[in-house]
Amino acid sequence: MGCLFKVGGAMLAAAVALVLATQSGPGHADYVSGLNPRGDNFLSLRTGPGSKYREIRRLGPNTFLSVEARSGSWLKVRLQDGSTGWVFGKYVAPGAPPPPSAAPDSSIAVSPPPTAIEPQQPATPPAALPTASGWTFYDNPRFGTRIAYPANLFAPLPPPENGDGLSFRSIDGAARFIVFGQFNVLEKTVEEMLADDLASGQYEQVTYQRKAANWYVLSGYRQGNVFYRKVFVPAGTDMLHAFEIDYPPQQKAVYDTITARMAKSLSAPTDTGVGAGPAIIDQAQTLEAPPPKPTNAQPDSAPQQVADDLRSLLRAEFLTLRESIR
Repeated sequence: MGCLFKVGGAMLAAAVALVLATQSGPGHADYVSGLNPRGDNFLSLRTGPGSKYREIRRLGPNTFLSVEARSGSWLKVRLQDGSTGWVFGKYVAPGAPPPPSAAPDSSIAVSPPPTAIEPQQPATPPAALPTASGWTFYDNPRFGTRIAYPANLFAPLPPPENGDGLSFRSIDGAARFIVFGQFNVLEKTVEEMLADDLASGQYEQVTYQRKAANWYVLSGYRQGNVFYRKVFVPAGTDMLHAFEIDYPPQQKAVYDTITARMAKSLSAPTDTGVGAGPAIIDQAQTLEAPPPKPTNAQPDSAPQQVADDLRSLLRAEFLTLRESIR
């Protein structure tokens, strides 16, 4: 009888070990991490190691998976339900996901001229703001995203763990902006990004939109505030750079000019616009416009004088040549 219990106990232990091994699967436990909650916020599971392969399904943040193989930057993974596929390795982290924390604020957005909708006015209007001054740069060390902003009006909030960008809040707490970069993993065009943005349903009303070959802009109202959003995709790169700001409609006269200047300064290492360059420039450097040219400045007469002298010389040479022919 004792032998039976011993044999039965050994068989039970072996069965438990087999079940645990089956559940954990090959490879090691990992999870989806590093997604941008203000972007697509999912990781594509594909049939092969590359974005050209068909998408099987979309994996959300903290999805458990096990790595089975690697091909360059792509990983072959197995999910808990047993399905397999390939994912971009940048968004896979080892171990278990961290405990849940407060969700990031997604109330930031983009844009200027409003018409049509008149948002409900709050009972207490925001305090008057000082004139924007002390313009300085924020440079993102991970993606090279750069923007200018008035340091006397905005203060930075704690940075995110993934280092994708930074959020800022105004001194009166009524306005906020965010600037960030991310990889264009799905290789979407500007037109596709704009279409996805408009279809997201996060805006009460879009009153302005514009796009070019490598950027697009949206503006209007969201949650009672004016929003402005600019997304910039440098040619020849796999990255995008974004700037979003929202502010109360009562402060539109102040922030419209500020927003325009900030949007114009948005740049990246491969951009040739304001603030572009591969090196991160001192964040204390200010953006000051060059002094205007005097309105009463006299035109330079030197070019005209040179032309007159040349004509006189040619005429003299011609007369000399004519006399010699005679």
